[in-house]
Amino acid sequence: MLSKIAICNAALAKLGERFIIDLEDESKQARALNEAFPRIRDSMLRSNRWSFAMTRASLSALNAAPVFEYPLQYQIPTDCLRLDYIGDFFVGLTLGDYRNQSASEYKIEGRKILTDLKAPLHIRYVRQEEDTTIYDPLFDEALSCKLAVELANTLTQSDNLKNLAMQEFKAVMMSAIRMNAIEKAPEPLASETWEMARI
Repeated sequence: MLSKIAICNAALAKLGERFIIDLEDESKQARALNEAFPRIRDSMLRSNRWSFAMTRASLSALNAAPVFEYPLQYQIPTDCLRLDYIGDFFVGLTLGDYRNQSASEYKIEGRKILTDLKAPLHIRYVRQEEDTTIYDPLFDEALSCKLAVELANTLTQSDNLKNLAMQEFKAVMMSAIRMNAIEKAPEPLASETWEMARI
């Protein structure tokens, strides 16, 4: 598994640029990578349900209740980039139409979860994982490609290199997502309205 510097140098290699030793040095390459790395990393982590970045938490209800509609609210953890599971519900699925209710089981507003689900509220989420040594090798490669795309104009002014890096990113990202899905145990999803209407 690669270090942060190794991932950054892989991106520079794709652009034919000089390698760096430290992200804090004064080179143009280091300054550009130091700014881009956390932003690109977080956007890629949020883009998928990556197993290596998945974690769980048990939340206590906040003292203050929402102004209306729900009796409880919970603070989303500061390292949460993408909620995956709240209580007994996969994020994004709802049975509200089937139950003839206007309110869903929960709502996400700002950095809070509003719900009537009692504490402790169990959640699963993709965290802001900073330890690159636990990243999947295909994610490492996709991240280096995306960094190369991001920095191509700044470091090389070459549209050709940017396009090549983008093509490689798309191919590697597809492989990374596929392998991440293959390695997961099957999980039954909640039935949607369309399915429940036919029971």
